Amino acid sequence: MFELWRAALDPVGEFAVKPVDERGVGIVEASRFARRGAGGDLGEFAFPVQRRQGSAAVVDAARTAKVPRLVQESVVMIYRDKADRWIDEDWPTDQYPAADGNHAAEANARPFGGTDGSAVILRFGIFYGPGAAHSEQIMAMARRHMAFQAGRPQSYVSSIHLADAASAVVEALNCRAGAYNVVDDEPVTARDNALAMAEAVGAKPWLSGPGRLALLLGDRTTSMTRSLRVSNTRFRSNTAWKPRYPSVREGYRAMADATSSTDAVHARRR
Repeated sequence: MFELWRAALDPVGEFAVKPVDERGVGIVEASRFARRGAGGDLGEFAFPVQRRQGSAAVVDAARTAKVPRLVQESVVMIYRDKADRWIDEDWPTDQYPAADGNHAAEANARPFGGTDGSAVILRFGIFYGPGAAHSEQIMAMARRHMAFQAGRPQSYVSSIHLADAASAVVEALNCRAGAYNVVDDEPVTARDNALAMAEAVGAKPWLSGPGRLALLLGDRTTSMTRSLRVSNTRFRSNTAWKPRYPSVREGYRAMADATSSTDAVHARRR
């Protein structure tokens, strides 16, 4: 149902560190990257390699700049399947090839907390919203009466709107060091996730997939098929953060409205 692209970022330059702002927060950014196309000599799992090397370079740059707070992005898809039971930050994580980069990035960030600074690891749910390409593709399919549903229909999906993810990063600058889940208040099942998308665009699904067939690909699709009912309680208890969209039901509607408005603007410009 999707055409997948793999591309690797090959760091050929140096990491630049911007001066700290008025709160003493430094910003580390990659100054130069050269993009190499799919099928490059870094192999199938090039992205985890870059995650490992890139996150280590960011930590080194942050130490050099004496940045007091490092915020490392990770994902909740590294947690083990827990069916319909709630998952918090203490639930064991799992090792599979596509998750290697996230495990490496978290491992690189943790020692930063033992130096002069402190590290916060944010484990995000599945991103969605305007600008999240995969969710835009899924919404475009939904408008054509095709629903995306991977794995068992009763498996739970934990998501986060891009706007809520951004506000969580801001809150992470001031919270206690540690790892936190950043997800919607109300994870939904894969079936309800597909129905919420269909309702948002006002088009009943005629076809749905790949369903249980995605389970046949094992580790290659496990991040989409495992059941993850993830709780954001710890992050909400330690910060003032509250998601604007409690679940994908509200978030998909807002996304549909935003994309419809954008499409209308583009149509008028033609």
